[in-house]
Amino acid sequence: MPYQPLVDGLRPRLERENALDDRAIEQCQLRHRIKYEVLGLITRTQALVAVGRRADALADLQGAVALARHMGDPALFVRAASLRLATDESEELALEVSATVKRIVTGLPDDLLRRSFESSEPVRAVLTMAP
Repeated sequence: MPYQPLVDGLRPRLERENALDDRAIEQCQLRHRIKYEVLGLITRTQALVAVGRRADALADLQGAVALARHMGDPALFVRAASLRLATDESEELALEVSATVKRIVTGLPDDLLRRSFESSEPVRAVLTMAP
């Protein structure tokens, strides 16, 4: 991998940030702040991928998707699920998140909001992966 020396140089910083993510997620769990727990899991996932801990990252993403689904926040679900699909493709999840995107788009009141939502990175990722 051409970026490996860069990643190796950043590894200590990423590991420290991962520890901060761990503490933030624990605090969210203690206070039942599910939305922020999901966002913390997403952030920790990105750090774990950067240091080569893909299996740990995938476990966090599975948890983030499950929590977002459970809390019923479709935009948060799309955000978590789009990362999960980029890491570990699942046709079932792709169908679910694609349907969620369509439901959100249908509910938006005007073209400006629809274009803004459809141009967001998570939605673009989902639309390019959708079966």
